[in-house]
Amino acid sequence: MSGGATIVCEGLVKIYRIAGRQVVALQGLELEVAAGEMLAVVGPSGAGKSTLLNVIGGLDAPSAGRVLVDGVNLNDFSDSCLDRYRRERVGFVWQLPGRNLIPYLTAWENVALPMVLAQHPERIRRERVTELLAAVGLSERAGHIPARLSGGEQQRLALAVALANRPSLLLADEPTGELDSATARDIYRLIRSLNQTYGMTVVIVSHDPGIAHVVDRVITIRDGKISTESRVTDYALEITEQASSIAEPQVTVEELTVLDSAGRLQLPKELREDYGIGDRVRLERVPDGILVRPVQQTRGKNE
Repeated sequence: MSGGATIVCEGLVKIYRIAGRQVVALQGLELEVAAGEMLAVVGPSGAGKSTLLNVIGGLDAPSAGRVLVDGVNLNDFSDSCLDRYRRERVGFVWQLPGRNLIPYLTAWENVALPMVLAQHPERIRRERVTELLAAVGLSERAGHIPARLSGGEQQRLALAVALANRPSLLLADEPTGELDSATARDIYRLIRSLNQTYGMTVVIVSHDPGIAHVVDRVITIRDGKISTESRVTDYALEITEQASSIAEPQVTVEELTVLDSAGRLQLPKELREDYGIGDRVRLERVPDGILVRPVQQTRGKNE
């Protein structure tokens, strides 16, 4: 079992320049992920989810702030160190199978390729490929090229490829976006099983609200910051007598609003709309906490 990586994001800012204008994808985002944790990142399109994944994976550099992986600042890495980090310590799974797999190689050869590039001995490669194909349920499909595999099988193979070099961190960007809901559930459960077997830290970007059933924690990003966090407080995954049949897990989820290091919080859009909250609120002390009340907005005046 490989150990999982710890991740700390401090004040992450990412600004892109597109068509002559600045687009702020991350706005001082702060996040901690424990070693071996399975975390889902959700939120609307354009919120900064994929940008966060790219920065953690060393594919993009932040405009400000830093990412610490096992206490080491990625900003301090040279280009060659970043290449080694991406190749050996991080496994990537993307939404489109064509980005994960070499189309003219068999399943066996696709899984072996990262280890060939890392110059692992042939015996080690053979053992690892056999182990991983079995772990993702593709032992009988080892000689097939990706075009002869279903969409779900291709993503299973992509997971095996991502784990070839025993990474401590698995990053998955919409890994079920091209799959039907039943196959998507199977893929998420497989990722959970691999997380438990190999101990690596997992961060998944997803639009699927059902992902809360298989992860330890869900964070919602809005406007480049973490808005809410949902923690799984109770998790039970029941496996039936048939190994391929897994019942819907029973979970208890608690959603929390996240404050940044300056004490700021984001109120979800639906709550602001439901209670008519504009750009100001009243805070009142009550015996068991703080009460947030909407303020009647007056056009042209400040409250």
